[in-house]
Amino acid sequence: MWWWALSLAFGQDLDGRMMLTDALLDQAAHGDHLGSVEVYGRLARELPVQDPLRGDALYWLGNAHHLLGNPEAAREALREGIRTDLCPTRCRDLLEAVELEQARATELPLVWSFDAPDHGLFHPWRFGDRGPVQLHQGALMWTTLPDPRQYNRLVMGFDEVGPVAAIGLDLEARGRDMRLQVVVTDRRNRQFGLPDALRLRAGQRAQVRLEPRDFVPVEEGSGVLDRTAFAELWLVDITPQGSQVTLAIHQLEVR
Repeated sequence: MWWWALSLAFGQDLDGRMMLTDALLDQAAHGDHLGSVEVYGRLARELPVQDPLRGDALYWLGNAHHLLGNPEAAREALREGIRTDLCPTRCRDLLEAVELEQARATELPLVWSFDAPDHGLFHPWRFGDRGPVQLHQGALMWTTLPDPRQYNRLVMGFDEVGPVAAIGLDLEARGRDMRLQVVVTDRRNRQFGLPDALRLRAGQRAQVRLEPRDFVPVEEGSGVLDRTAFAELWLVDITPQGSQVTLAIHQLEVR
């Protein structure tokens, strides 16, 4: 009888895969996000908890809710995929995109002094084991363990906010000296960084003002940074490998 049970399970899995594929095709061809949500949600509810196909359903459920403008429902589906380890990487990456979009800057000028929790600097979860980010005495305290294999970073996103004139930072390295690269990505996913990364001395505050002309393309042939096309701002820890270092951000402004 084991072969009958196996064939039944295989048939159910095949039916589920066909349902998922049909929903993906409808969503891609006709923009049927609502209909697809029903299919993905049904699969997520009815499939066995650890079925790999359920991971696919949770990912696409989160994606569809994201496209429909339902961030909380998207978070719920993606967190379930991460919690059950069914889609730890894809679900995490999409969840980061959802969170970043919700926190992006919508108008200029903006000034964050970090004496309240309302700010848009986001620490991607992929770097969660490299140190915490927390508010303390009017500063955003970012503790980071340097690792040149994958540079830790803080990220903020921009809506279509118009031309950016300058970025101002009030910074202080604590524990040891720090090297900080500042990167801007544009709406074509091109990256622009500083020719010389910031060198922060431990215990010494530094006020930095950066203008779009200060950034150079990371890849040759990318042209110059368009100050009207900012997509993301990254603060990247490129400190030589060693013990942890803490960056205190006392203020960030974009004008």
